[in-house]
Amino acid sequence: MLTAFRGLCGATGVALLLISALLISGCGYGEALEDAADTENRQASDEAQPDIATEETMYDDGDRDAEAEVDEDDADETLFDAAELAGVSKEEFIKGLDTQMKKLDRQIEDMEARSDQIRDDVQRRWETTINSLREERAELKEEYKDLKDANEDLWEDFRATVMASWNKTRVALEKAENDFERYMKQE
Repeated sequence: MLTAFRGLCGATGVALLLISALLISGCGYGEALEDAADTENRQASDEAQPDIATEETMYDDGDRDAEAEVDEDDADETLFDAAELAGVSKEEFIKGLDTQMKKLDRQIEDMEARSDQIRDDVQRRWETTINSLREERAELKEEYKDLKDANEDLWEDFRATVMASWNKTRVALEKAENDFERYMKQE
């Protein structure tokens, strides 16, 4: 059955199926993330070495050194989306969001570093696209700060707002990635 499911939905579907099964069986979110990340790592064992996050991408107030190295074993956004439905704790939710924001920052930095590959005739459109993504990212960061500052009784009220902001940011990222590929110089 797992092979048939993989054929229909790919690696992301398998990871989501794994998380669902683990959550139903009583396994915690952290264990589900580890198991799903292991599955994805086996499928993508040839990926690049971990990137080092820049100072601007750190979110812990003052504890930048402890968070400096970003782990490539992080699960993808579908795992984070599953967390919304799993009734996770505030700390687990923040940890998942932190992971996704760092991944987002790496993707933005990668596109910016390769922006010299964009054709001259569409450079202005590309700048508009990437600026829109940066604005969505800034809004997400503000929502993130509000969530971190929320007390234990009210944090779930902020979760829906953060998830809406995350989804808008993810859509902006997908648009930027698509535009980037379309605007690249033909060589």
